[in-house]
Amino acid sequence: MRPSLKRAAFIAALILPTLAVIAPAAHATTYTADGPYKNQAVVAATYETDDPSWFTAFKAVLTFDANAVAYDYDSNGYYIHARARGAIQASGGSATLKISAYNFGNDDNGSCNGSQGNPTQYRVEIRNASTHAQIGSTDWTPTFSLACQVETAVTKTVYFDNDPLDGDNADGALAAGSYELYFAIEGGSTNLAGLNSEGGHGAGTTNYAEYTSTSTFTVVGGAMLGLIDNRTSDSPYGTATTNQGVLNDDANGITTSKSYAEARIYDTAWGLPKQEVHDLINAGKLVFWSNKPPTSVVVDNHGNNHNVSQWSNFSGANDGGTSGLYAQLETLYSWADGQSGHASQVVYVAVEHEPHDSASDWGSGGCATNTSGGNTWNDCHGTAAQYKAAWDHVRNALDDLENNGYPGISQRVLLAYCAVASNATKKVTGGVIGSGDTLFPGAFDADLLAHDVYNWYHFSTSGDGTNFNTTTAWKDPATLLGDANSGAVTVARQQGMFLLIGEFGSHPGCPGGLVTSEGCNGNETSGGTGNNKIQSRDDWFQKVADWVRTSDTQHTLVGFGYYHEKPTSACPCTSAPKWNWQFTDTANRGGTSSLPAGITGYLAGFVNNSTYNGNNPGYYYGSRFTL
Repeated sequence: MRPSLKRAAFIAALILPTLAVIAPAAHATTYTADGPYKNQAVVAATYETDDPSWFTAFKAVLTFDANAVAYDYDSNGYYIHARARGAIQASGGSATLKISAYNFGNDDNGSCNGSQGNPTQYRVEIRNASTHAQIGSTDWTPTFSLACQVETAVTKTVYFDNDPLDGDNADGALAAGSYELYFAIEGGSTNLAGLNSEGGHGAGTTNYAEYTSTSTFTVVGGAMLGLIDNRTSDSPYGTATTNQGVLNDDANGITTSKSYAEARIYDTAWGLPKQEVHDLINAGKLVFWSNKPPTSVVVDNHGNNHNVSQWSNFSGANDGGTSGLYAQLETLYSWADGQSGHASQVVYVAVEHEPHDSASDWGSGGCATNTSGGNTWNDCHGTAAQYKAAWDHVRNALDDLENNGYPGISQRVLLAYCAVASNATKKVTGGVIGSGDTLFPGAFDADLLAHDVYNWYHFSTSGDGTNFNTTTAWKDPATLLGDANSGAVTVARQQGMFLLIGEFGSHPGCPGGLVTSEGCNGNETSGGTGNNKIQSRDDWFQKVADWVRTSDTQHTLVGFGYYHEKPTSACPCTSAPKWNWQFTDTANRGGTSSLPAGITGYLAGFVNNSTYNGNNPGYYYGSRFTL
């Protein structure tokens, strides 16, 4: 923008103190006051004439969270890293739509209205993001006059039903899906007749509004359900990949035929995503995929070579080729095409999941020297700074592809940061939750969080599948998710991020006087305390369901994947998983049918209700929705 130009700025803001929004990138003008922030959708437009002394910048903003996090700006004042995403609860949701205007100074004629006349009429619609058709029959066309260097504003309550702008909530809950805010500049003087923010000239004049884009958001009813099980037999996924996510407990005669929305796939080496990722995307699943960083040779104390993943290898040297970073991103983009029932998005758990155990500067919980057969070598993957630099490199690669033949890739391939929740929630002295996580790549690089959250109880975090930790406390979901100092949802809200729990799991519990396996002592009673109190995974599942529905999580939690795994070899064992997290099959509940499985609580809490599988309004979804 020319510095001499005088301008007025118009903002349409939808403010939601209890809801959240998914907002994709929006290019904007050099007007940068008051945002944009995470949890906002932004629509920007400009009004110009052939008179260089007059300029108007417009910005329509939907703000859905009081804890919004400000974006960066480049040297020219343009928005960068505008990648906020989230979700709005559809049923019962309302918000305040605000349109405000502010003149920053007089123009050459000494008038805030300008020699060409300012627009005084605007139109706002909520539209279907795919068809761009208006939702309902009511739009909003407020009018007001500008005042010099004084903000002028008008507001309206918006209800997320089937006629959002008609002033009531009596039109049925708005169905889950993608929507967009539309903001138009319309009329106010003869010169501006016919002008709107989709571009073009006003009638009989060279005045025009430069259209940038509408801004989309997603309305949902709650959280997506996922189930993690990478085996092809004895699995609630079923033996066919395309059936991954069907919950059946045939051993107990329980068949729900309910599908899951999300699937988690791990690759243990650098390279292209496996065929299973393709098949699950084709089946409409939201796939969270990760692989390992490229390796370098590390020499041990006896001169032997070891291939060790290195974060510093995220560089130009590993971008190209048939299996390099660019090929991986391009493959994910081509698979998640949204056609013929395919998923329209895929999540890349970038760089490496649970990275703290591999960081050389994370302290006592970080990596250590590897010892095997008398050989020792450095098994660290790098420093926190190298991990974050690798994240920057992945984000820059996506931006490069966006501008070179892969339009929309940053909306189709999302980047997730996955850490063990106890590491992600670390605090520095006097700091807020998460301030001590030196590996957090930042809200500008990551699209969402995928932290791993477990109720370990007597399972030992460092054990071998046989030796238990009998002193560990049972943790209810209110602690795991909502604790002010350690909650996974709490840290996500603090960082202005959205969370889909990558791995979620619980110990089966101790039923009291029945068994002495899984670390239980056989003395648990209903009146006991601490480790002598009856605990149950059935009850834990029910508490998860109730807590998520009744607590203020809709800003943040968009789903979870339960880690439905058991050891694949006899224990004591060294490979993951070391513990049995399954809950569907009696024979696999820690090796004894007397342990509580969790199937009853899972079905009651998540599945056995009329709203499961995406029927609106609801809360738990077995079908994918767009992030």
